[in-house]
Amino acid sequence: LEWTTPILVLVAGVLFVRSACQRRGGIRPDPAGAVTHAGLAAGAFLLAMEELNWGQVIFGWPTSEIFFSGNLQDATNLHNFFNPAFPVLYELAGWALGGAMYLSIRRPIPTVRRGAAVLLPPPALAGLVLLAFLFRFSHELFEQLLAWVLVFHAGIDVGAGACGAPARPRPPGGLGGRPVV
Repeated sequence: LEWTTPILVLVAGVLFVRSACQRRGGIRPDPAGAVTHAGLAAGAFLLAMEELNWGQVIFGWPTSEIFFSGNLQDATNLHNFFNPAFPVLYELAGWALGGAMYLSIRRPIPTVRRGAAVLLPPPALAGLVLLAFLFRFSHELFEQLLAWVLVFHAGIDVGAGACGAPARPRPPGGLGGRPVV
């Protein structure tokens, strides 16, 4: 469970980069959406690196004195300085994710999500977001479910071609390019 979260978040980051590139060009460019997804990609990278203790779990270097003195888990990361605040932070994150899902379902569904609306998870992820919300008290499980939400959120956007451009060109006619009779 501990290794899958950073791997999934890195995959989501790559997909968000792809989506940002699609939003820059395409049939209907969406510069605000491109910048938003580039920001989500950067956030995914930071989250993954924090989970990997910036490489400490891979390379096994000792914790420096700066991190050792205030970090409750003897790890090279910033988030463990805030362990006492985690119950409140996970609660806020759970409610923010649930609120974003509510807004996503309640808003009129446009054919293409543009601008700030790209932050909202697609309505198809409602079940997964509900699970993440319900398990917000189990921190590792919440992180895992949030990682899956990010992967599917980015993947749905990339698969939709982000700005209205089809992800893959479709052959003319029916299946396999044969005309439908």
